Amino acid sequence: MAEIQFRMARTLSYNLSQHRRALPLARRSFMIFKRLGLRRPMSASLNLLGVIYRYLGQYGRSASSLKQSIGLKAGGFQTGQAWTNLGNLAFSRGRLDEAKRYFDKALRFFQASGDRIDQALVQGNLSILARVKGNLSKAQDLLQRSLNLKRLVGDRR
Repeated sequence: MAEIQFRMARTLSYNLSQHRRALPLARRSFMIFKRLGLRRPMSASLNLLGVIYRYLGQYGRSASSLKQSIGLKAGGFQTGQAWTNLGNLAFSRGRLDEAKRYFDKALRFFQASGDRIDQALVQGNLSILARVKGNLSKAQDLLQRSLNLKRLVGDRR
């Protein structure tokens, strides 16, 4: 039941941008996973809640959920994703130096885990950040690295 609610919330939020409808489903899935003591699904639910709260403009709740996700030390993809989402949150609030610190943590995490797809995504985020800061040569270099990694794993987008 919790997994179904989580998937529905993720679909509503990520695919349909219906964040208000996704919020109660994500909260319920988190509470069920918590009651069952399932750390990875709890971490995934907290990550999703962090993203939903960011889209709803509830930045404090977003940061809190994402930091709780990291604090669970559930490992795997969710930790790196939480660092990335914290970077996105900071970027959306104009906190560029803070965003860079979070993106750098995410990149180190994904490099250590060998996750090239997410390394490429984070390097793309860092490229955008460098462009916004006016460092076009660094932005181009990071974008090229991202593209090279995507090609290496067969992503042709």
